[in-house]
Amino acid sequence: MTNLLLTLAILVWPFGLLLQLTPFSQAIRLQTLDILAGLLFISLLFHRKKIITDPLFKPLALFIAATSISTAISFLQGQAPGIISFLYLARFVAYTSFYFAVRIE
Repeated sequence: MTNLLLTLAILVWPFGLLLQLTPFSQAIRLQTLDILAGLLFISLLFHRKKIITDPLFKPLALFIAATSISTAISFLQGQAPGIISFLYLARFVAYTSFYFAVRIE
């Protein structure tokens, strides 16, 4: 499954914004690569032991924790960009799955 998602991502990547979806509003755009990265992230949840032992896992986890706290604070203050910043954080977390997928396979 991981290899299939990586292959699809390589095929979709060059098209970039041509395969862009706007399901909610113009401010929130969803790309096909985002969907593939999310599916790859979900498929990598079954390989947690291999991911946790990777040397880049701890720095990434600390960075994601710090940005999550910052995003939660902005969201609790009622700022509208809080949702958009959360989606950027989700995109970053999903895109890091490409690194871990290549390292595991």
